[in-house]
Amino acid sequence: MTARTVVALSWSLVIGLVGGWLVLSPWALGEWASGGDWPPVVKAELFSGVGLVALALCCLLVVTVQVVATLRSSGRATESPELESTLVAVAQALTADLMAKDSAPGSETGPQPAGRASLSESRSDGRREDG
Repeated sequence: MTARTVVALSWSLVIGLVGGWLVLSPWALGEWASGGDWPPVVKAELFSGVGLVALALCCLLVVTVQVVATLRSSGRATESPELESTLVAVAQALTADLMAKDSAPGSETGPQPAGRASLSESRSDGRREDG
């Protein structure tokens, strides 16, 4: 299953890039100036490119559906109550941490990058005070 997925995704990427180049090439190579009639070559490149991009997107959709179906059938894509409770606990801890930082005095300046002294820790001649 993995080799088939990698080949399908690689094929889709290559086809999508080729299609994108075909769509953009009339303007990138100067084959068509804006405001003029569309020559047959430009029409062919544009429509071929749009078709290849659509084909690549269809391939991505099919591969995504196959991967999700495989994961569901193997039981790996089921929702876990432990995962949900862990995510809720992490979100609550982050919220509490942010609320504590917002209520701390002097929090208007924001966090200091590591290794940089705040204005109160620096000397007037630009050197840092140690301890």
